[in-house]
Amino acid sequence: REAATAAAAEAAATAAAAEGATGGSELEAQPFPPAAVAQGGGVAAAQASAEVEAEHPRAGGGKEAPAAGTARQDTPSSSPLLEAIRWAAERADRSDLLQRARLSVCIVSLSDGDELLHDEFASLLADPCGRMDIAVVGLGRPSREQLASVCTPSSSSSSSAARSGSGRVALRRVDGRKADVVRQVACDGADIVCLPFGALETWYYMLAPAVRLFARGGSLIVVSGQPSCTDGAAGVRVAQTILGALGCRVLPSRPFGPEASGEDCACASGMAPSAVPDASTEDGDVGVAGGDEHLAHRLYVPLRRALAGLGTDFRPLYPAPRNVEVPLAAAEAAHLAWAACGASRGQAAAAAGTAAAEAVLASMRAECSIGSNAHISAAVTWGVRGALQAGGADHEAAAVGALVGLREGLYAWDQARALERHGVDVANVVCASLSSEKVWASFAPDVRQKKISNLVCAGGLGRPGECTIALCQSLLGVNRPKGKARLGAAVGVLRQVARLLLAEASLPNLLQAAGDEAARFSAAAMESVDLVRLGSILHDTDLDLVEQSRAV
Repeated sequence: REAATAAAAEAAATAAAAEGATGGSELEAQPFPPAAVAQGGGVAAAQASAEVEAEHPRAGGGKEAPAAGTARQDTPSSSPLLEAIRWAAERADRSDLLQRARLSVCIVSLSDGDELLHDEFASLLADPCGRMDIAVVGLGRPSREQLASVCTPSSSSSSSAARSGSGRVALRRVDGRKADVVRQVACDGADIVCLPFGALETWYYMLAPAVRLFARGGSLIVVSGQPSCTDGAAGVRVAQTILGALGCRVLPSRPFGPEASGEDCACASGMAPSAVPDASTEDGDVGVAGGDEHLAHRLYVPLRRALAGLGTDFRPLYPAPRNVEVPLAAAEAAHLAWAACGASRGQAAAAAGTAAAEAVLASMRAECSIGSNAHISAAVTWGVRGALQAGGADHEAAAVGALVGLREGLYAWDQARALERHGVDVANVVCASLSSEKVWASFAPDVRQKKISNLVCAGGLGRPGECTIALCQSLLGVNRPKGKARLGAAVGVLRQVARLLLAEASLPNLLQAAGDEAARFSAAAMESVDLVRLGSILHDTDLDLVEQSRAV
């Protein structure tokens, strides 16, 4: 390519000298001309545009336009990100953005942002004298050199950067791991905001307030890239659901990209007319930034319900997914969400403990950890710790730990193994894990052990692991529910198990399993259960997760 470019440049310089041109022998690297932008970019569009400019050179340029062959060599095809921005601007009926003399863009990168240097951002500018200011919010770990306040691409830094408009693009790097820095970038505003798929789910507490600030300022928000889930359409719907919940005016999506590549993007423009108003607490207005963070907490439970129907277990970590202990960060997110909705301490503890257990189990599955006993033990341990961290009482923490541990026995059952034997094995693991945690520490050792033993035998015939046996029989046995009713039945059985365990753990306080307190406790715990995973074990292809999650 370098040899071809050099040959084309030499040929163009010779032709210019023959015609008496005074521009010299070097050719300037030019961004995509406006005609190429209108035609969607690409080699053919750039070539046609170059031929037009060869006949009608720009006024005041001093040099003739390069020949068609040269344009074809110097102009790369447009990247998916740039295609997404062009498509979103057209879809939002805001093509005037790209006509401005100065354009500000904020791009969130899940890495350090170095991959962005390969994109020809200057090609977005219709004005040949226009300028673009880009703030790259890197959520990865940038080097010290990358954190320079301003970096203007030049030929000495990167050949691809040099092609980005010969200084027309100013690149500013921002450490996206700092909430106050991200908030300041959002307060400064941007004409266009680009997010990768998965960022809103993973960095929810960092990005949700910022996205709302951008939307309030009228930014065009584009979520693009390769969706994190297998179904690209589902990834788009997840992004649209979160943007819509935050109050953005979400626009319909469609595939974009050269030659209908099948890649998708979700876009929003400004705030929707029916957007949720700025949040405030019972103590009054907490300001824009604090109000948006409070709103993020209040949207946690509704988003979990909505996204479960799309096959996504929405479980963000608070305050961010880096440098935190994953189970406790998940528990804190659930705790703050339920507290923001005015829930009782017991409800928040039930949700937090269940969230901690589900988070650690998801991490173990991602690491390909094997061994059902290890999963059961981890679920009990972190279920107890998450509930205690949220301010739960000992009996509430013990009930949560027993619930998630005995529930995990459902996933661990080998149906070739006798069910009662499996119940005994699960009960032994749960007992050992509860004994090692700080519940009922003020009780005498024999009394404490008796309470733990009674807890794992609660319900039905009082056998060890009785709740695990009941779950396996109800959901995997011969008389299990069929079709779309199975997920609802599964949650119903789990809700009954949670009530029984809380009543047993509260003895001798004589809490009724059918009472209001037990009902609220079980409902909060069920909100934090991984319904996507629960639905997958039922093996029903006709299971409608959207319908069932709403019913739950």
